[in-house]
Amino acid sequence: MKNRWLETAVVYGLKNTLCTSEKQFVRTAKKLTKGKAPQTEWVKPTGGGARVHFFDDKQGSTVCVVCVNGKGRSVAEIAALLAHEAVHIKQETLLTMGEDKPSDEFEAYIVQNVTQNLMSEYARQKKLRWV
Repeated sequence: MKNRWLETAVVYGLKNTLCTSEKQFVRTAKKLTKGKAPQTEWVKPTGGGARVHFFDDKQGSTVCVVCVNGKGRSVAEIAALLAHEAVHIKQETLLTMGEDKPSDEFEAYIVQNVTQNLMSEYARQKKLRWV
């Protein structure tokens, strides 16, 4: 399944995408690194089953590639993993913006928006309907 780039419409956000397989991650990483194989694993074998990778695009902007291994995981576990990675994207977004004292509501909106986009993309790729 081909991944697509997701919008972060709440705020000027970082370009991000979701990879649900190692093959998909390698293909995406090679596009972002001019054909070089990624220097890191898509998810850590001993980790929680998800990870966000940060790359710089041709314009020097940060690009986030979220990877999740949903094999054997419940819908609730996958949602929690995606929310966790959304927090890392929020952290990088605030760092990129130079925002060191955001309001609680602003942070929550970023996490909500990124999580919703990641969950929708996961459902699209896996042909799921969230209940």
